[in-house]
Amino acid sequence: MSETIFSNVADTLVYGLLNAPTRPYPFPHFYAENVFPADFYGDIRNHLPSDESFVPIEKTGRFKTQEKRKLDRYVIPVDGDKMDLMPENLQPFWTSLAEVLQGQKLGEALMAKFRPFMENRFGDQLGTTSFAPDILLIRDQSEYFLAPHTDSPHRVLVLILYLPETDEHPDLGTSVYVPKDPEFRCNGGPYHPFEDFHRIFTAPYKPNSAFGFFKTQNSFHGVEPQPIGGPSRNLIHFFIRHQ
Repeated sequence: MSETIFSNVADTLVYGLLNAPTRPYPFPHFYAENVFPADFYGDIRNHLPSDESFVPIEKTGRFKTQEKRKLDRYVIPVDGDKMDLMPENLQPFWTSLAEVLQGQKLGEALMAKFRPFMENRFGDQLGTTSFAPDILLIRDQSEYFLAPHTDSPHRVLVLILYLPETDEHPDLGTSVYVPKDPEFRCNGGPYHPFEDFHRIFTAPYKPNSAFGFFKTQNSFHGVEPQPIGGPSRNLIHFFIRHQ
């Protein structure tokens, strides 16, 4: 695909994300639709690898579960320099898309969207703090669930790009939780029991949509358990972390 096409992808993505309203409660988050050009979203779907190309997330060192269970989450790191797991015939497409996601335009747009919260978190050190993106292509199978948590302490903001074929399963989206104890906070790392929280919103798992949030001590989010044998989820997880 031409450089012009991917430039248009970046502009459309930034337009959709910046113009989605930020919801401040219980933590800063947003939900956006039609984030990629429609034809390009079809190209993403057509370039999804088969199951055999993904590896269990436990084997990557990125996820430490507190319980011995099958996570049922499978990943491929998407990085212009590290595409070893991606099938060779798909690498040109995903390398170009990685350049869009890792590019200055998207990172600056998201940090501008959450600028007041970044200033509050980093204070006078904001100008001297280094930030870096991280991207995973993810396939969650039917046994996957994720209990409420606030995310890793080093993460600053998270963007989850949904990649379903249809809008038949909106309930597969990421949910927002509020602790039943209004004073409860978590710096990040542990996962907490579902029964200690109220689920107040699920970002619908719909084609070409996105859920994003700023990591705080109360950015509790997760994925509800699904019936065994249910559909899989395809996602791009984009994180910005501080060094």
